[in-house]
Amino acid sequence: MPSLHPQSVLSRCTFTLSLGLALAAGALAGEPAPSLAGRVVDRSGDPVPAAVVRLRCAGQAAASELVADRLGRFRAELPAGCAPELAVALAGERGDVPFVAVDPASDLELAVDVDLFRDRIDVQATAVSDSVGSREVRESFALDAGEAAARVPGVSRLRKGGIAADLVVRGLHGNDVTVLVDGHRLHGACPNRMDPPAFHVDFAEIERIDVAKSPADAPGGGALASTVHIVTRRPEPGLHVDAQATAGAFGYLAPSASVSWADARWSARAGWAMRRGDAYEDGDGQLFTAALPAGTPAAYRDAAQQGRAFDIGTSWLGLALTPTAGQRFELDATRQRAESQLYPYLRMDASRDDADRARLGWSLERAAGRLRRVEAAVSRTAVRHDMDDRLRLSSGISPFGWSMRSEADSETVDERLVVELAGGWSAGVEGWQRDWSVDTAMAMMGQLRIQPMLPDTELDGTAAWVRLARPLADRVTLRGAARFERVETGARAAQG
Repeated sequence: MPSLHPQSVLSRCTFTLSLGLALAAGALAGEPAPSLAGRVVDRSGDPVPAAVVRLRCAGQAAASELVADRLGRFRAELPAGCAPELAVALAGERGDVPFVAVDPASDLELAVDVDLFRDRIDVQATAVSDSVGSREVRESFALDAGEAAARVPGVSRLRKGGIAADLVVRGLHGNDVTVLVDGHRLHGACPNRMDPPAFHVDFAEIERIDVAKSPADAPGGGALASTVHIVTRRPEPGLHVDAQATAGAFGYLAPSASVSWADARWSARAGWAMRRGDAYEDGDGQLFTAALPAGTPAAYRDAAQQGRAFDIGTSWLGLALTPTAGQRFELDATRQRAESQLYPYLRMDASRDDADRARLGWSLERAAGRLRRVEAAVSRTAVRHDMDDRLRLSSGISPFGWSMRSEADSETVDERLVVELAGGWSAGVEGWQRDWSVDTAMAMMGQLRIQPMLPDTELDGTAAWVRLARPLADRVTLRGAARFERVETGARAAQG
C-alpha cells in the first residue's frame, strides 16, 4: 500500500496573555534574596509546562530566560543586590509582555490568563498508484473486482445491476479494456456485457489488481484504452487457514474460506466464497427494481421487485511444484456458479452464469546473467450465460414464461511465452482462440422463433511484443513498447 506524504501544514495560533501575581506575604519591594522559585499556572490553577519565564534585575535591560518544567515549576539564582522583575510567555511566543517586580522571599505563583485558539490542518495525499491490493479490495465497499478497480485514478464503473460492474477507463470501456487473470485473457459471454470479465474472479482469490493505462505498462496483450491485470494469490510458506465474512444492508452476505500450504518444493491452495444480496433501495427509498415507470414493458412484475439481486458461489484449487531452485510448475482451476441476477439497466435478467477457468504454467527465474526469467503458460476459460425476461412485464402471458431468451457460450484458449532480460527488457509472443455463440429465442403469437445473434463466431489472434522499463533516477523511469497483433474472425452462415 502506498505511504502517506505530508504536503503542507497550516497552523494559526492566537492568544491573549495577562500576568497575575499571588504573593504569600510581604511587600513587592524588599531585601533581595540570593534565589527565587515559583510556578506558572493557568486560569484554572493547572500547571503550564514549558512556559518561558524572563528574569531581569530592576534598572537593567538584559534578561535571562527560565523554562518551567512539566509541573510548571522554575527556580533561579539571583546576583547580589538584584531586585528581580519577571515576565511570562508561552513556549514559542514572544509577545510584548511587561515585567513586574516580585519579592524573591515569597513563594511565587504566576497565573497566566490564556485564551488559546489553535487550528491545525494537515493536508496529506497518497502517492498516485495504479494498483489495488488485496486488503484494499476486501475492506472496500465494492461488490466485485470491477468496482474495486474503480479506486484507481482514471477508472470508473458502469453499473447495470446489483453486481457485475463494467470497467470504464478514461471514457472507454467494453472491448477497449482487456482483462487478464495471471497474464491470460478473460472474456464473458453476454453480448450486452451482463457478465463483464472481472465479474468472474472472486475477492478471496485476488492478491492485487494492476491497471495499465498504456501499452508500455501492459503485462502482455494490450487494448485501446487499458489492460486490467488481476493477480491471484500464491501460498506462503507453512500452513495458513483464512475465514472471513462480510454482511450488509439489503441481505448482503459474503463469506469466504481458504486454506494453503507451502514448503520449499510443493505448495497447494483451495478456497470457497459466496456473494449474495437482495434488491437495494436508492437514496429516495425506492427499490432499484422499481425505477422504471409502471406499465413499461421492461418494468419488473410486482412479485419480482423484492427478489434476490444476485447469488454467486466460487471455488478454486491450485497446485505447484518447484523441482529445482528458480523453476516452478503450476496448475490452477476455478469454478463459479451464479443463479438469478437482476439487471434493471437492461431488458432481461440472467438466470444462469457459469464460468470455469484452468491454467497450466511453467517458469524459470535467475538472479544473475542476461536471461532473468522465462514463462510459458496456457489457459482455458469457458462461460455459459443464459438470460430472459420472465420477471418483466414484457413476458406477458407467454406459454413459455418469457417472451425473449438468449443463451450465450464463450470459450477462450490463451497461450503465452514471456522472456525477461537484464536491463529492463522483456519480450513475448501470444496466441488466443475464442469461440463465441449466442442464440436468441423470441416467443410471438404462441410460436417460438430462434435467431442466431452470434452464430459460432471464432476469433483467432496472434501477437508479439517487446517492452522496456528502465529506471533512470529515483522517480524517473524510461518506458517504451512495440507490439504487432493480427486477429482473424469468422462465423458460420446463419440458417434462415
